[in-house]
Amino acid sequence: MKAKIDNPQGKQMYARRLAVVEPVFANICVHKRMNRFTLCS
Repeated sequence: MKAKIDNPQGKQMYARRLAVVEPVFANICVHKRMNRFTLCS
């Protein structure tokens, strides 16, 4: 993971992920009190 983030393109992608994905999970965890996710595929 560190190797992916160390280059400029990786830093840009990770910053975008923080802005797009993380607030959604934070909202689910705080407001719906769901702190574990299971994935069945």
